[in-house]
Order: sequence, then C-alpha cells, then structure tokens
Amino acid sequence: MLRLRVGSPLHLSCLAFLSLCALLPVTAPGAQIVRLDAGTWSCAPGGREVDAIYGDYLLRSDQILAVVADTASEPFRMGNTMQPDARGMLMDLTTRANNNDQLQAFLPAKGGQEVTYSQAEVITRTGPEVRLRVTHPATEAEPFLVETDYVLADNQPFVTIFTRVCNTSPKPLNWRVGDKLRTEGNFGQGLAPLSRAYWAYDKWAQAAYAVLADEGTFTTTPTTGRENGMSLGYTRLGSGSPVTIAPGAELTWSRRLLAARDQLQLQAALLSLESVACGTCQVQVQDRLGAPIPGAQVTLRQAERQLASGATDSRGRAQISLPPGQYTLTVTSLGRPDVSQELEIPAGASVSPTVVQMARAAGVEVQVVGEDGGEIPCKVQFLAVTPGLSDPELGPGCVTFGVKNLRYTETGSFRQALPPGAYNVVISRGPEYDAVYRHVQVVAEQFAPVWATLRRVVDTRGVIAADLHGHTSESGDNFVETTGRVLNLAAEGIEFAPSTDHVRIVPWQPAIDQLHLGRWLKTALGEEISGPGAQTHENAFPLPIKLHSQANGGIPAGGDLDAQVSRIYHWNHDSEKLVQFNHPDLRRAYFDKDSDGKFDGGFREAQRYLKAVEAMSNPLAAKSNFASNWLAVVNQGFRLTGVANTDTHTTFHGNGLQRNYIECSTDEPRRIGILEMVRQVKAGHVVMSTGPYLEVRAGTAHPGDDLSAPDGKVRLHVRVQCANWVDINRVQVLVNGRPDPALNLTRRTHPQAFPRGVVRFDQDLPVTLSGDAHLVVVAVGEGLTLAPVMGGRKGGGVPLAVSNPIYVDVDGGGFKANGDALGLWKGLAAAAGATAVED
Repeated sequence: MLRLRVGSPLHLSCLAFLSLCALLPVTAPGAQIVRLDAGTWSCAPGGREVDAIYGDYLLRSDQILAVVADTASEPFRMGNTMQPDARGMLMDLTTRANNNDQLQAFLPAKGGQEVTYSQAEVITRTGPEVRLRVTHPATEAEPFLVETDYVLADNQPFVTIFTRVCNTSPKPLNWRVGDKLRTEGNFGQGLAPLSRAYWAYDKWAQAAYAVLADEGTFTTTPTTGRENGMSLGYTRLGSGSPVTIAPGAELTWSRRLLAARDQLQLQAALLSLESVACGTCQVQVQDRLGAPIPGAQVTLRQAERQLASGATDSRGRAQISLPPGQYTLTVTSLGRPDVSQELEIPAGASVSPTVVQMARAAGVEVQVVGEDGGEIPCKVQFLAVTPGLSDPELGPGCVTFGVKNLRYTETGSFRQALPPGAYNVVISRGPEYDAVYRHVQVVAEQFAPVWATLRRVVDTRGVIAADLHGHTSESGDNFVETTGRVLNLAAEGIEFAPSTDHVRIVPWQPAIDQLHLGRWLKTALGEEISGPGAQTHENAFPLPIKLHSQANGGIPAGGDLDAQVSRIYHWNHDSEKLVQFNHPDLRRAYFDKDSDGKFDGGFREAQRYLKAVEAMSNPLAAKSNFASNWLAVVNQGFRLTGVANTDTHTTFHGNGLQRNYIECSTDEPRRIGILEMVRQVKAGHVVMSTGPYLEVRAGTAHPGDDLSAPDGKVRLHVRVQCANWVDINRVQVLVNGRPDPALNLTRRTHPQAFPRGVVRFDQDLPVTLSGDAHLVVVAVGEGLTLAPVMGGRKGGGVPLAVSNPIYVDVDGGGFKANGDALGLWKGLAAAAGATAVED
C-alpha cells in the first residue's frame, strides 16, 4: 500500500545487529532467516548471478530463496563492480524449484536519492512468515529515516517489501518514491500486459522476475550506462515526481517481488494475486512421432498484442493461465517451422492437454577429432549461404555452447538444430591449427553429417599461448558464464589464463573440471583490481582466496596509481606475483602524473612494481598507440614487458583475438607452473600476437634478454609460422622503437622471403648498431584480416605479431636506454632523461 501519513511517531533509535548463530536448523519447517556461514552455505541459492557471501541474510520458504546483503561497513559490503554498495540490498532471488538466480539486485527506495542501509534487524526469524528490517538511520546531514522490511511467507512465490520514509527535520522533505530493478542485458523488460506489474524475462537463462505495486502502477526509466535494468516510479504519488513529506510525517509503500522460470509462470502468479478469474490449460509440444520437444518457446497473443512467453519443460509441456477466451498460440523451436494455432482458454482447468505438433528438427551432426583421432575442444561457425537465410542465432554472446552463429564444443562432437538451407561451416582451434572449411546442405527433418580433423601445423614447442585478462559475470559488467569463458579459451587454443574478474577473486578451475578441459587449459587465481575509488586497473596473479568472503579475499581498490600498485605488490606478505598495468595511461604513469604538461617523474612506486603492461597494437600504423607509447617508456630505461590480452567481456569470438606466446619449460598445459609464468613474463620472454607465430633470436638471446655486441653487429634470426587462415606480408625491425628502413622486408619488395607454406618467413637479418639499442620485430599482414575464423564475417583485425625487446650492449658498460620519446609527449621525456627506478 502507498500512502502519506502525518503525525506518526518517529523511530530514531539505532537498531543493533542481532547474532543469528543460534538459529533453528535450516531443515526446520516454515519460513526461516539464517545468517550464511560455513554451516549454512549449502542452503545458498544457485545460478550464474549469485552474489551471496558469509554474513548475508538468507530468507527461505517452501517456494523462495532470497539473499539480502549484510549491512556491515567493515569490511565494506560490495556486490560487484556495478553494485559497489550492496548493504541491505536484495542481491539474489530464485524459486526453490528452479534454483537459478539471475537477478543482479533489487534496490529498494533508490528511486532518486542515495539510501545507505547500515543497520539490520531480524524481526521474525522463523515461522509461517519471517521479516528482516534494514535501516538507513537519520543523521544531521541526512535528516530522514528509511526502514525497509523484507517479508517472506510459506506458500507464496514472492517477497513482500515494505518501505517507510520519515522526515526527521523541521523542514519539508522532497522525496522521489521509487526503486531500481537490476538485471542482465539479455532480459527483455516492460509492463505486464494483463497486470499492474513490471516484469523482466531472459529466455536464454530461463529466469523471470516481476515487481507488483500493491497500489497504483509504474513509471519506468531505463538505467544508463552498463547498469542494465530499470528505475521504477509509482504513479500513485505524482507519477514518479518528488513527493513532499512534511516535518514529522512519514511515507510508506509496499510491493511484491516475484521470481519464476518464465513469463507464463509469472503471469499465472500475478493474475492470481490480483484476483483475476482465469482458466488454465496445459500445452503439450511434440513432434510427429510423439516425442516431446523440451525448450520450445511458447508465445501467447490476443488481437496482435503479445501477452507472455515461456519455454516447454523437459516433458515438452507448458502451463498457461489466462482469463477465459480465444488466444493465438505460437511455438518456435530452432530447426523446425513455427506453428501457430488458436487456443481456447476455458473457465477453470482444462481436462486434456492441448497438443501442438511440430516437424522433426533439422540440423547438423558434427564430429571433429584431433590428429590422434581423439576429442578436441574447438569452435564451429555457421555462415548462411542460401539467399534470404540469416546466420543462425544459437544464443547470446555470453553463454557456454551456442553463441550467436558459433557453437563451442569441449569434445568436438555435438548435434545442432539449424533452419534448413545451405551453410558454410568453419571449424577452428586458434592460430596454431589449420581451419577446416565445409559446405553443408541442411534438409528439413534431417541432420546432415559434418566430419573434420583439426591438424596442429604451427610448431610452438617451448612456448605456451596465454591470455592474461578476461572476465565472467562475476565481474558485474558482463554476463558470461564461467563455463563459457573457459570453453572459449580452450576452443581458441589458449593454454594458460588466470582469472582476472573485477573486484573479486573467482576460481575458474571448477568450470574447467566440469567440462573436463584440464588437459587443454591451466588457470590461476587472480583479480583485476578495479573497484570503487580505483583510478587505474591492474591485474595480479597468483593470489590467495577466501571463498564466500568479501570479494573472495580479493585486493581492495582505491587511491592513485602509486597507492594501488603498492597495495597489490605488498598483498599477502609481499608474495611473488605479477602486477600488470591494464589499458594504461603511460604518459601519467611515467612522466606527468598530474597531467599539467610538466615532467614530475610520474608514479614512482608504480614504476618500481609494475612489470607488465598491455601494449598490443601496431607500432607501424600510428604515431601514438599502446605499442608506441610502451616503446617510448622502454626508451627511458624501464624494463617493462609488453603483453597482449583480450580483456574480453563476451564469448562471441572473445578469447583468441590476442594472445601472448610465453616461453615455458613444458608444452603440457596441466604441467604449467604458475610462478614460472610470472617469472617468464617479468623477464620479457613474451611475443604478442593476433595469430602469426613469431620467433626472434640473436644468437642465444631471446626477447627480453640482454646481448653483448662489442662490434655493434647483431644477426637477428626471424621466423614466422602461420596456419592456413593467417598470413603476413611485412617484417620490420625497430631499433630503439623506430623502424629501420634497411630492415623492412615486404612480400612486394622481397617476394622470395615470404613463401606460401606454414613457414611464411625465415631469414637472418644483419643489424649494425652504433650504440646501445633494443631490437623489436614486427610481423604484420597489411591489408589482410582474420575473417571469418576470428570475428566472423566482419573479421577480427589484422594479423600482427610484436616481439619484446632484445637489449643490446655495444660499449661494454651494460645496456643504456637512449631516452628517445619517439616524438610523443612533447618536452616530457626530454626533461625526464633515463630515470628508471631499480627494483
């Protein structure tokens, strides 16, 4: 109920936290509130979006699981990078039948002003109905009291939320009545056509939510930026406009938050709550042989207005509840023609189910093997050829297996339904394998066979492929399933990838184990330190984990670059780790930290502890980019390893676009030593690549090494290998970051140097130096793309590989940087000179 009442007593006393350690066992009958800890964690909800940690409040009934975030401020209770202050928010919600939390957060009373719930009290802890109260106490600076009660009862598929706002000041208080509902970007959202509710539904995740106002309806405003969801205003009071609360008065409103598997289930619950007389009908979807079709999408319309949709269960059934009348039912299932038919909803319950018969599915039966004839993870891409036929939509860009027109497979074998028509099929496993191209004609009601053997043609013995920066839904700013992330990595031939989610440490090993990918992929525990207060982003691994604690024991962010990098380095008693600078602003870091155009030395502590920097771009293509800025810093005397990472927030051609080839003592991913990776990166034994495999040697010196050349003469051996979908046509040597015209070879000027086999370049390049210099080699396919294997029809960029420097000492006094800023940052580098900080 929504009302304004004047003269109510004010409750200004502080509410103490109550210890819930002595609660009844979680198996007791009736609804309960339990405090999550090691003993009760097994009762926490499941699903991709679970945010619960120890200390949070679990409200559970026979139908619902809900988690309200702890109100503790020490340590500060964060949700994720998109929900930094989670205190008192409803973070998780699911039915017990589905146990599939996909809610990011429900933020009560956050309609237009900041409300911080810093106190919590269990009003009723067990029984037919339980109640948890969270409070924003009144202060001199914020003279208003906000109390929100979460109420859960048995036999109800919802949480009831009551909010009371009291004006404790002697002046009128303008208050915008409203809440925020935050969901993933795959949710379709809007006002429910037959109800006063606002609902959201993700058909891919099979989860739906609705907010029902106890009085009035909603006004809605989409949240901005990456905060997917909606701000909800209540029309009963000013259509979402500010309401004036007189001194000593209070404002209250209530709403119910429902969870279900889909809109069909939500619709039945909403209409029942609003006492709408309905009939029920069960729909059975099956093929012509009577086999049930699970996962078929069922959509109901009336007079061209879409009312609700949902998916059939494992038995091919869907339950519909609507006011009696005539409706149009449409059923869709990939690989089958859509079926529409009229549906009569009777008063009461129908006796026999309505049968919808569909054609048998069409599609492909794929079997891909490695050279040994065994299973192999890979990526299979379907490109429609038939005119008017679009590429298939197998799923959103965040799931595990079917992602837009891609199908990832952990074994190489699968059946995939597809609409009939002609397709080009591209099968790949990263740039060390030849891609396999097939053409297939999919015929109605048949599955066409697709067979392939993936051959590893690029010899990378002694190195492993690594991506040191990627994300899952745990980061909060994307929706990637953890299983999807690790499968994407393995299918693209990445062999080492630490977890680097925002704000928290996330173990990826359980997902690797679940998909049996341990033979192909090694991970480590890490974090991208990038939360509230962070001016920059840094990755660090390996890190210790404290499961179910704040950020899983992750490193808190905050402060300038010096403060944050120093905190990372000294975390866990100065344990050995890699500290990597992500998407860096190198001008500020190394020259001008206050951006006033004058040299001030940059961030000195950061310069001491940063050992790797994201530097992948083409230094030949632009005067100022990640690569050229990195080389200008190296010219100041800083030994800073350049790395190439995807920073991917999607599984649609996400991993694999960039990679690091890191020297390693083993070629078996499961035997990779995590600290060896840290040390090899710090040593600069890395080549950055989008596909070409580049090897650079100067005698026994590898990228990252020092070399003595008293006569100034160096013989560089440069070798480039490419699979059949990658090519290069230029090799350029950079001397102190500048292209040497005498060391520029192209397919046009030196055709004999660029053969057409796997080895695309294999030459000794004589280099004559007049003084100390570092040497970097760039191999690039100018005017070429990586389409369609990487990035689909639009391609995935240019084939490119960039080595880390070999440092050549000519005068015998040890390598000395030349201080050349490569024409960047006018006046800064000249004032800086060679100012590297020694570790």
